[in-house]
Amino acid sequence: MRNIVTLFILSGFIFLSSAYDKSSLVERFTNCSCGPCATINNTWYNATTAGLVNSGSISHLVYNVYWPSDCDPMHLLNKADNDLRTNYYGCNAVPWIEINGVNVATNETAFMNAVNSGNAEYSPFKIVLSPERLPNDVIDVKVKILRDISDMTTFDDPKLRVSLTEKVVEILSNPCCNNGETHFYSINRKMLPNAHGISFEIPAPGDSVELSLSYIPSAEFLQEVNLDSIRVVAFIQDHCSQEMYQSVMADIIYTDRVNAAFTADETLGASPLMVLPNYIRNC
Repeated sequence: MRNIVTLFILSGFIFLSSAYDKSSLVERFTNCSCGPCATINNTWYNATTAGLVNSGSISHLVYNVYWPSDCDPMHLLNKADNDLRTNYYGCNAVPWIEINGVNVATNETAFMNAVNSGNAEYSPFKIVLSPERLPNDVIDVKVKILRDISDMTTFDDPKLRVSLTEKVVEILSNPCCNNGETHFYSINRKMLPNAHGISFEIPAPGDSVELSLSYIPSAEFLQEVNLDSIRVVAFIQDHCSQEMYQSVMADIIYTDRVNAAFTADETLGASPLMVLPNYIRNC
């Protein structure tokens, strides 16, 4: 993401102005036995999103819902997070696409118009991700949020939401997955700390704030997920209005650092996990 800096010189004074490019967040709802989902995937969706991800034009995140197959393994591994995001948007049919928190029609023209429109918007934030996989398979994600020096936005309840996605999930033989697809992309495997997200201190214009999240994978997670294929998606979204302020994607990097930073703001482990009250808001 580019940081555009412009210098204005007037009457001997120098004014510094900066603005951040916005990266549209595409959130897709699907199911591995959804026939129409496979149709749009094969027709245009997979190729289009792959190109946009590779060019850095979007962040991409796919949630698997509980219908038409209630035994979709990608839904079951992360049922709580998938269900929360499904209910958050009121998703009641698949395929379903949200771009920057707005539902769009499932055709390529509407999709590209929404992506391009979102990318042309002003963003008050820049997100810098530093995700690491440690030798003990702990996943450590450091997030730095910078605010535009000239920003005057009035915020309500912005949340930082972070997802561990698997770039490609291969399912060759599973009776629950019968839509003809064998490869599934950008699958939401775990949200940190969960799908409610994190409230954070909004930095003053020109300042920044840093957060750290750690996840200790469960045995089931390690069995089902290829850690070498993990990509982190982070986004800032107003909880009530669903307005999307910024998103970013970054591949996880393996490091030989021995211990995770357990002074993190949120340290997570295998279930059961407590949902903290401040993550829940009735709008």
